Amino acid sequence: MKSNIVVLFLIIASLSLLVAGCGNQTPTANVAKNTQSNMERETIKIGYIGPLTGDVASIGIAGKNGMILAVEEINKKGGINGKLIEAIYENSKCNGKDASSAAQKLVNMDDVDYIVGGYCSSETIGAYPITEENKRILFSPCSSNPDITTAGDYVFRDYPSDTFQGAYAAEFAYSGGVRKVAILSCLSDWCVGLKDVFSARFEELGGEVLSIQEFTQGSPDLRSQLTKIKRENPDLIYMPAYTDSTVNGLKQANELGLDMSKFLGADAWIDENIWNQLGKSADGVRFLTKKNVVPEDFQDRYRQRFNGKEISICTAETYDIVKILAEKISEYGDNVDKVKDSLYSVKKYKGMSGEITLDNNGDLVKAEYDTMKIEGGTPVEI
Repeated sequence: MKSNIVVLFLIIASLSLLVAGCGNQTPTANVAKNTQSNMERETIKIGYIGPLTGDVASIGIAGKNGMILAVEEINKKGGINGKLIEAIYENSKCNGKDASSAAQKLVNMDDVDYIVGGYCSSETIGAYPITEENKRILFSPCSSNPDITTAGDYVFRDYPSDTFQGAYAAEFAYSGGVRKVAILSCLSDWCVGLKDVFSARFEELGGEVLSIQEFTQGSPDLRSQLTKIKRENPDLIYMPAYTDSTVNGLKQANELGLDMSKFLGADAWIDENIWNQLGKSADGVRFLTKKNVVPEDFQDRYRQRFNGKEISICTAETYDIVKILAEKISEYGDNVDKVKDSLYSVKKYKGMSGEITLDNNGDLVKAEYDTMKIEGGTPVEI
């Protein structure tokens, strides 16, 4: 009886060792897979970080569609050096926390070397510490906060810094006879960047900033801030804000009897959802947007692919980034450092968003703006 027990014990022990040995093989295999060189990969991974839900979702979704269009066109022609692009999309909801989580996933789980995004400045500012530390390219089609200029060696954007737009807005206002302004600004990185540049430039020109009223991004009630501004009676109200707060704020400004023609907004106001909700009640409102130079044939391809939908702000910029990355990977191989170095030499690239030249900070070297005015509930260029 005892001998049988001993034999049984030895059999169980042997099986345990065998199972343990097999169990140790799986992590080793995973490590080998996760640390494979880019040359061994079957696809070239490009990630996306942008707002797919929330009050900026229309911009993020249109941008995602622009990336889809570029990826499909490249893959239809055989990909990059015989490898197809594998796109991985993450929703960062226009905030730094979700963008940081998205970057962590793309870098540490998906092992992506090239990331398109973010859109909101808070997204890029939230993501770049992860991408920079891990030496992954982060190429934004829409973030404009000035601090992104010095974010890191692997950070690029083909959308202009707020140093352009904020200064242009101040000069536009002052040259139009405005001498006293009130600023109504959200507290996101994009709004803060514009507010700071605008106020500094306006005062430099000789104007007076009567007050700066701030609110949380997405805030539904701006009556308190608007009431204070109404008492100050400024010549102009500069209002950098995203979709939901813009709609709520302009509705409440109407209710308080503020003159709509005194409002000057920023490039996020190109979102058609704002004017679809406000209609003719917003007539007289003006805002600035990056000069529209998007070719009609690109817009036609986009409409055909996405059931008649129109492009939005930063859609063409997104498309251009994918095409630029594909061109550089084709030329220098799937090597993130060589591709990164080559991006600093992008000069006069003819993109769908216009001519793209990047400086030694990875920023656009110039920008031009259009002034839009709401007439009959529709933005019209003036």
